[in-house]
Amino acid sequence: MTLLTGCSVIGAGSDTSDTEVSVRANITDKASMQAVVAAFRRARPGIHVNVSYADTNTLQKELPQQLRAGKAPDVFTVWPGSGNPASVLALEEDDFLEALSLRFFAGRIPDSMRPVTDGGVGTYLVPVTFSAVGAIYSAETLKAIGGTRPTTYSTLLALCDTARRHGKVLFALGNQTPWVTQLVDYALVATTVYAHDPGFDTQMESGKESFARSGWRQAMAKYLEMRDRGCFSTAPLKPVTRTPSTKWPTGEQWEWSRSPALSPLCVPRPQECTSG
Repeated sequence: MTLLTGCSVIGAGSDTSDTEVSVRANITDKASMQAVVAAFRRARPGIHVNVSYADTNTLQKELPQQLRAGKAPDVFTVWPGSGNPASVLALEEDDFLEALSLRFFAGRIPDSMRPVTDGGVGTYLVPVTFSAVGAIYSAETLKAIGGTRPTTYSTLLALCDTARRHGKVLFALGNQTPWVTQLVDYALVATTVYAHDPGFDTQMESGKESFARSGWRQAMAKYLEMRDRGCFSTAPLKPVTRTPSTKWPTGEQWEWSRSPALSPLCVPRPQECTSG
């Protein structure tokens, strides 16, 4: 087993005494990261792994600043694609990331993921978790209002009506947290776009399809219809997303759950990391 810290490669014959590796990860990935770190410590007990966690907003703000200042951790969470300042393609374009294409684990990344992990420039991240976009809800409350889990869009709208008749709001939106605003759209386009055209992204990239003509328009129209139907809390900018240790009041609302499709880790280029 080898470990690439961003400053050096630690191999089977290396002296790892007093070696420290710093890791910065998303708080939502804490459980999976703890399992990975525990396994690594068993395999390499001479290496001290120091892990710190932060939420999405903090990571997207601080990581680019730390990289530019040469104070980034050795291993850290980034996002696939190019959609935010801490995404892999944005950081690679600024020459902040160490290439991982020749590492043994790079060959294990499924081809279907490479458009957002590699972007045609090589491997610079390793996907370590997958997350789903959906709703977290109380089965007890659903039963109390005489509702059943919706399986179609029309039954979802009907359930919004049922919840309102019982003095409840079906969905809580934590839109004060910026990235949450995308989650309803993401859940809807699974049906309006990708169910009938799994290759939509490739079609759009080649110019054979467009965003404006696609099922994304239908998904956004449904989002507005849900708003007008009273499916969401009346002040969606007030709630923020909760950490795994906090909860919405029991029986009050459903909550949209994150996340980015991948939660990858990256390492900085050697010249960007600190010693140790």
